[in-house]
Amino acid sequence: MAAIRLVAGRDPSARPVVVDLLTNGSTPTKVAISRALASVGWAEEDFIDPLMSLLRGQDPVPAAAAALALGSYNNNPQVLQELIVQAKSDRSDIRQPVIRALGAFAEKPAAETLLGLLHDESDPIRESAGNALIEMTGRSDLDHDSARWEQWWQQNGGLSDDQFRAAIIRGRGEAFESLVAGHLALQNAADDFLRADFWNSAPEKRAGILLSYLQSSAPEIRALGAELVYSSATATGAPPGTIQQTRLLLGDPSPEVRAAAATALSADVDSAGDLVAQLAREPDDLVRVRLITSLAPFHNVLAIRQMLKLVGAGFSNSVRIAAADGIRDGITDAIKIDPAMKHQALQTLQNALQGTDVPDQQGVRVAIVGALAAMHDDSLSDLFRNLLSRDEPLLVRANALVGLGNLPNSAPFAAEIARHLDDDAYQMRLAAIHALRYPPSPIPISYIHELLTLMNEDGNDQVRAAAWDELLYWAQSPDMDETAMSTLADGLKSQPANELLIRQKLCDRLAQDAQKGADPAGIHSSAKELAEERQTVGDLQMNPAINQPLQAAEAYRHALDFWKSNQGDVDVINRLSGDITEALLAAKRWDDAAAFASGIVKRYGKDPNLMVTSQTVGREFMAAVQNLENSPDPGSYADAILLLNAVQKMDPPLPPDFPDQLAAQRSAIEARHAASSQPSP
Repeated sequence: MAAIRLVAGRDPSARPVVVDLLTNGSTPTKVAISRALASVGWAEEDFIDPLMSLLRGQDPVPAAAAALALGSYNNNPQVLQELIVQAKSDRSDIRQPVIRALGAFAEKPAAETLLGLLHDESDPIRESAGNALIEMTGRSDLDHDSARWEQWWQQNGGLSDDQFRAAIIRGRGEAFESLVAGHLALQNAADDFLRADFWNSAPEKRAGILLSYLQSSAPEIRALGAELVYSSATATGAPPGTIQQTRLLLGDPSPEVRAAAATALSADVDSAGDLVAQLAREPDDLVRVRLITSLAPFHNVLAIRQMLKLVGAGFSNSVRIAAADGIRDGITDAIKIDPAMKHQALQTLQNALQGTDVPDQQGVRVAIVGALAAMHDDSLSDLFRNLLSRDEPLLVRANALVGLGNLPNSAPFAAEIARHLDDDAYQMRLAAIHALRYPPSPIPISYIHELLTLMNEDGNDQVRAAAWDELLYWAQSPDMDETAMSTLADGLKSQPANELLIRQKLCDRLAQDAQKGADPAGIHSSAKELAEERQTVGDLQMNPAINQPLQAAEAYRHALDFWKSNQGDVDVINRLSGDITEALLAAKRWDDAAAFASGIVKRYGKDPNLMVTSQTVGREFMAAVQNLENSPDPGSYADAILLLNAVQKMDPPLPPDFPDQLAAQRSAIEARHAASSQPSP
């Protein structure tokens, strides 16, 4: 809802917000923003890099949403090249939305790529490529016939880029009266008028406008109406009566309208029953796929029952794949703990797997094994181990490995899973990482070293990202003990932000140990380790790459409090006193720094063993004033005076030699400032 509202007006002031959300937002936020950009067609150059990053990421949901948004950049060669790379990749989870995005380009490389994909081994990919070519050219008469498209390419492939682009545009115009070209023309009109008419109207008038679209005699307008129902439902809420009217469109004579209605109702959980009922009687494969896709997030038991009927032989590959994916995504704990339902699902999926070990069924086999992997049932262990055979397609093996890791009793297979961490195929390395989500307890140190190696050295972006995600997940698990967490933190020395995150979690763990331990010696040991870790955390927060001086001061304070209460070594207390002073000064907390320094002087200034401590904080003040004096920052003079004023109020003051030096520095700074303020002659 917020995403649609943010981008609908294409307000220039919203650009940095959109970039930040695409870069730093949560996964649902990134998906929502990407879909909203695709919906309104807002294609700013600032959005390209974050969208490309999402497209290349390991999570298929934001990657697919980014692909649709990038389809709006149909004049950008960089975007086109990246979409072509992803369309030809092994990433079955995002290829279809990428291919759809390519259909928005009127460029030769896009057309040539789509022509090549007409010969892909996967039925859904071939179908998507054909749909994209039709969308690109308006040539619905060529349908999905690869031979006829090859003839078309022979006639047009030799044109220059400009001539080819002109031919595409001209061809769309010449095909205006055909169904697809007519639909494209209507879409253009909708962009210019119908869509704008709806969004620019007062909220109280939108219901009437949208109902007129949904009840139009033109199927294209009814489909547009359903699309606007979805957009408004996810933005401000569907106007009154429009959800009910959209449900009626599930019985529309036009498959395109039924498909649009199925997508629109994915925003309304109360429509699950209508979607299930339509899925039970729907004859069109495209609409079946849309219905399944809309139902999967609802985790509806009746929907799963219908998908189980569609996953077996007798249905098209696209429907079987969608059904298997829907079962995988829609399975709930309620289904897994219902013995009868679980037995039915396991039996149906295993039966559906039979006969898929042939080349034209690979996509179906991959999807069914993925659904079985989501069942988390120990009875499947032998099946998954058999499916790890080198004779199986790569993605089948990958899903089987994930399934092995998903077993409730996966510990006996951990070593077998871990062996695939150095597999030649990145898909298997990626699957092995995911399969180790539930490793043995305690987590072996060797696994941490292997994932650190993958995170730092693997040649695949997805593998590196997944390795870090897994390590981060482990760090939140009680199965990773303090020794393992320390090992992980030590392995992140070249990545201070990640090391800080792990060390903070280790501090939390040590703090809990220190509070709940019954053995005083054990408590003291945990408290000592905690003090040492907090000191390291403070050092990391002072790193310029992180720059959290105020938080660093707090971490150092905790460490100093421990050592002051436990006869800490002189050097440790001296160093921490200087660290706290430096951190407070870096945070420009002048009065806090002076107050802390007063406490140090009061406590240690006359202790012959710790006089050096008060000298240390004094030197930090001298260095801070010197840095401000030499700084080109226009505000440095004001900061220097504030700091000197804070020092002047200290009680007790710094050791005897420092006040005079600071007074001399004040005179020099004020004289320099006065001279620089004089007007030029």
